[in-house]
Amino acid sequence: MRATIGAGLVAGLSIAGSLVFACAAPLAAIVAFAAVRANLRSGLALVGMAWITNQIIGFAVLGYPLSAETFAWGLALGAAAALALVCVRASVKATSQFFLVQALAFATAFIAYELALYGFGILASASSDAFSAATVGRVLAINLTAFAALILAERALIAVASPDLTKAVPEAG
Repeated sequence: MRATIGAGLVAGLSIAGSLVFACAAPLAAIVAFAAVRANLRSGLALVGMAWITNQIIGFAVLGYPLSAETFAWGLALGAAAALALVCVRASVKATSQFFLVQALAFATAFIAYELALYGFGILASASSDAFSAATVGRVLAINLTAFAALILAERALIAVASPDLTKAVPEAG
């Protein structure tokens, strides 16, 4: 049941986040959420679903330009999310305390995701505005809000669906 709730929340956030924030969709939040709730394979599947949803909405609904640069940035978003998930899985093994795991997962996901995108931006000669303090701060706020909303919604849905599950800390098998 917990996996179904998590997948549903990720799907909903993928759609809403892509429609509202376009290329600033909260993929780092989804990475952090998935990494501590699923094994590596399932986590990559959840993150991949979120990424492909973002790309489909971007090109089909929001009218992203059909250019090599746009496709390259789309692939970079997916690769950065996958790399961040692997980093989170490695970083959270040191503790099992719920709030510490969540904080560490989010910090690792956001930093790894942004550093991977920054590296791609250097290779692609991206504008420095894409990684200005204001832009990164906005993306951080979007992701932090989305991550908190995912956790709160998960806890609420689990409490309603099965009060027994609220006592268990999510494990990443």
